[in-house]
Amino acid sequence: MDYDIALKWDTLEEPAANATTDVKRRYEKWEKANKMAILIMLRTMTPSLRGSVPRSENAKEFLAAIGLKFKETEKEEKSTLLDKLIEMKYDERGCVRAHIMNMADVAHKLKELNMTIDEDMMVHFALNLLPKEFKTLKSSYMAQKESWTLDDLITISVQEEHNIIMERGQEAMNMVQDYRGK
Repeated sequence: MDYDIALKWDTLEEPAANATTDVKRRYEKWEKANKMAILIMLRTMTPSLRGSVPRSENAKEFLAAIGLKFKETEKEEKSTLLDKLIEMKYDERGCVRAHIMNMADVAHKLKELNMTIDEDMMVHFALNLLPKEFKTLKSSYMAQKESWTLDDLITISVQEEHNIIMERGQEAMNMVQDYRGK
């Protein structure tokens, strides 16, 4: 519906009476989009937010004023996401792939907030937060000269998880056989 052009285009001044039809049509299109964008923003805001943001006749300026009200929470969001990333222990209920991908998602959200966590650091975070059953995987990584990508880590971790599950199954089967044999 082209209401977003009020946010994309620079503010247009009302054209002079002798302006071309194209210039007048462009201004009319922008003016309609600007009014609709402001109405949509006002309609979707909570009353408390609506009352705290200074009104503007320009949708771009109005959106910027709204953004200023939430600027302070950016620091809190960074802190919360960083805490979440550092404390993401793999609980062995889900799969290791989903766990590492959740960590990558949190890192991506931090990147959107201008807090970049590079891939090498993510690999170390993920490895350090895996339980002791993955100690062989951790040792293998430390012994190699090359660094892994996050995709490499996911692939290798899934295989290691499969091996751990197979070993547990074998141990459980041996315990049942030993119990019946006694």
